[in-house]
Amino acid sequence: MRRYLAEFLSDPRVIALPRWFWLPILHGIVLNLRPARSAEKYALIWTAEGSPLAVHTARQAKLLSEKTGLRVEFAMRYGEPAIDPVRQFDRVVPLYPQYSDSATGSVLDLLPRNASFVKDFHDHPAYIEALSANVRRHWQRHGDGPMLVMSFHGLPKRGAEAYAAQCRTTATLLADRLRLNAGAWRVTFQSRFGFAEWLQPYTQATSSAPGSFPTALRRWRKSASRRARPFSRPAAASFTSFPARTSRRSGSRRSSGLRSASARAGPSAGP
Repeated sequence: MRRYLAEFLSDPRVIALPRWFWLPILHGIVLNLRPARSAEKYALIWTAEGSPLAVHTARQAKLLSEKTGLRVEFAMRYGEPAIDPVRQFDRVVPLYPQYSDSATGSVLDLLPRNASFVKDFHDHPAYIEALSANVRRHWQRHGDGPMLVMSFHGLPKRGAEAYAAQCRTTATLLADRLRLNAGAWRVTFQSRFGFAEWLQPYTQATSSAPGSFPTALRRWRKSASRRARPFSRPAAASFTSFPARTSRRSGSRRSSGLRSASARAGPSAGP
């Protein structure tokens, strides 16, 4: 855990502070406190097969290969399997639907300049259809509610305007696909870190997490209990949340519509 966090939080794309200022804080304070706290949270979501992020990403790659007949491999931006040793690929598909410098940009930093890659797919019809199918499946099993909250991973507000716009475009397209009126859905942002102002509004309640395919499952499980707390009072409305379905065959069929010929760059595993 410590080694992973050191790699992740040392990335200047993730923490854009001067190295002389941030690295002493990282190695002197953060890495002495955060690994144990993070390990406790990961223990709550760990499976017999291992990390949910790795398990779902591997399944997604396997199903996509079966669907397309192409060789599909995956790698992680931080940790193993790493991107750096892999240099032979036809196309790289970072699994972040919305582009941000701290996620997709960090992956692209490791690729050759002539690499073919998908920068984002936040408004791709196949992606929107996959999200809407997931929501409909949940509604069929559990019923719908008066409000669908679409919770995207947060970023510091400064410099995140383009990312926030893509998140809201995804949400608007999903709401249109589900035929929701303006008062039946909203966008929020989750997973703050540090003291800077982050994108708002912050997630407080129900979440349908469209941002980052397998990563959404891990972040949803880690934060679902916190999001449910405002609804624990007797007078509050009921709370229900559901993760992105990342390893269903239907989802892999729609993923093949993204023309991901050879996916070597996978989603990062945030803290």
